Amino acid sequence: DENVAVTRSSRALGGTPANAAAQIVKLGGRAHLVATVGDDPTGEWLLREATRVGIGIDSVAQHRGDSTSATIVLDGNDRTVYLDLGVGGEVVVTDDGVIGDAALIYVSYAPQVVGSLIQRGFGDRLVVGLEHWMIDGEVRAACRNARLVITNSAGFDAIGTDQHQPGN
Repeated sequence: DENVAVTRSSRALGGTPANAAAQIVKLGGRAHLVATVGDDPTGEWLLREATRVGIGIDSVAQHRGDSTSATIVLDGNDRTVYLDLGVGGEVVVTDDGVIGDAALIYVSYAPQVVGSLIQRGFGDRLVVGLEHWMIDGEVRAACRNARLVITNSAGFDAIGTDQHQPGN
């Protein structure tokens, strides 16, 4: 029940996919964001900011009445990160439009699309960013056919170990 004063705050385009896309654009490449955002002020701001830095947003779906994912970082004595996935977990890639010509497809925080992209023949261009809590049997199997998986030690353990058959 204690109030803590905020001494400074900022808002920035972020999340691993948006950060990667912004850097690709800065390096002279083309990048498109395939994502789901809400029609809330955060979603509207994210679309404007992505456009401002040159990221294509034609493949971003907006959900009416839903909230956009957000990350809040508190830097005090201990760094605390709060992640609200919002509608981010609802990303669906049904059209090969933008991704069909992509040299690289980076998927982060959307493990539900990995298997579909592998089945559609994109494995050789697919880079998957995962947290351990996103990995189930289907994602684990699909990741074995991706070009690259980026994770931490807990994610590596989850991918490398089958809970039903230890050692596999």
